[in-house]
Amino acid sequence: MNKQQGNKFRMYEAVSAVMAEYAESVRTVDALPSAVKQFNDVMNLIGSQDRRVREASIGKTAAKESAEQTLIVVLIKVSAALTSLAHRMGNQELLTQVKLNRSRLYRMRNVQLQATSKALLTIARGYQERLQQFGVDVALIEQLNAAIIAYDDAISKKEGGFAGRNSALQAIKELFRTNDLNLRNDLDRLMELFCTDQVDFYTSYRAARYIKNLGHRFKVAPKEEVKAS
Repeated sequence: MNKQQGNKFRMYEAVSAVMAEYAESVRTVDALPSAVKQFNDVMNLIGSQDRRVREASIGKTAAKESAEQTLIVVLIKVSAALTSLAHRMGNQELLTQVKLNRSRLYRMRNVQLQATSKALLTIARGYQERLQQFGVDVALIEQLNAAIIAYDDAISKKEGGFAGRNSALQAIKELFRTNDLNLRNDLDRLMELFCTDQVDFYTSYRAARYIKNLGHRFKVAPKEEVKAS
């Protein structure tokens, strides 16, 4: 939910709480309990859909960050061995290609990190035999390959999740529209029956229907100086 929807959802919760508090009064009008149930059902759908969106987003981001960290750890090991090898060979071109550091890797965008990792893997396989004396064996090179695959997969799932997230957010938007109609055309109308006979119920409902903007702070206007006459 965005900020505006969050404010409205809290209004929904306040309305639902009033209906629960005045349950006996609600039952005095045959059509009102079903209207309240329909309103609550849609409100609960909005809440559950929003939780799924947030949980999915957090999960996919955490998985991507974990895969990135694992990849960078292996990259640094292979890069360190290749850098030492290039230095001893006096191969400046190779040295430039393989010399990496953590801060640079963490600043890279996804596509850049993927390209850098795959390029280093190709180079490492080319120097596979010579790298063994620098502490990098075939198993570590294949570990780098596996880390690249895992990172690619995490990126793909996160990007795929955006489409699902957008679909879920659109569904939430439609649910809000439905419940706004439930309020305006059903609950608001039926509540007019209580405006004179059950004033406490009616005024509590009208107060709950007010949307409080809890996400915005208003600036206090500076006091004007009073000029002496």
